[in-house]
Amino acid sequence: MREIAPWLGWVDTLTGLEAKTRRTFEALDGLLERVIADHRSRRRSGGRQVLGDGEVDDDHRDFVDVLLDVEEMDKDAGLRLDTDNIKAIIMDIFAAGTDTSSTVLGWAMAELINHPREMRKLQDEVRGAACAAGRVTEDHLDGMPYLRAVIGETMRLHAPAALLIPRETTEDTELLGYHIPARTRVVINAWAIGRDPTAWERAEEFVPERFVDAPVDYSRVGAGQDFRFVPFGAGRRGCPGAGFAAPTMELALANMLYHFDWGR
Repeated sequence: MREIAPWLGWVDTLTGLEAKTRRTFEALDGLLERVIADHRSRRRSGGRQVLGDGEVDDDHRDFVDVLLDVEEMDKDAGLRLDTDNIKAIIMDIFAAGTDTSSTVLGWAMAELINHPREMRKLQDEVRGAACAAGRVTEDHLDGMPYLRAVIGETMRLHAPAALLIPRETTEDTELLGYHIPARTRVVINAWAIGRDPTAWERAEEFVPERFVDAPVDYSRVGAGQDFRFVPFGAGRRGCPGAGFAAPTMELALANMLYHFDWGR
């Protein structure tokens, strides 16, 4: 409640939600501290990691190792990336990204089950592109334009975050005839934008072909090129994980379609 209406913060205290949130944060923060400490310890020992079967893996590297590399490079450049920064980045990727990606995948599966023609078309594309490999890998994704179109259409109809993160105006401004004073909290309704009939033909229908004719370039989504499609926000404060989330969703959906036949 405090995040949306600060003057109602006392409700969180009265109901015990604030204390519960603090305990959860402390537990999660402790977990992240241990993960980072383990990686630093392994780096000091020369990068050797003992696996579950007792073998030693000298080459194991993951996302945390990359962040620690950046931390060292930043120190050499006179910049500063500390443990709190690393924890925040991990949370952005795995907390924010996991929930939204799973939401989009769930809606994509539901839409495909309700549209068997589109599902067959996508399944043919996926199985044709990866027929000899036995599974779909990132190398196959560039050959699946309809897959990207299905993900794009799913996010248009079912924005993973219906309301984007609130912003605050820094100065008085005029927008479409509306006067917005400085220091006004502004909330963008991504769900409504994606279903706006003045911006989209057959706005309430699942039509992936609209994104085949105009391919979704996730590297440009959020950069201010097309405000009809804002699942990742826009501008400098747009979602930093857009380029990470899109191929993750595509890879997961493609593998499910490759290995399984769905139906009601």
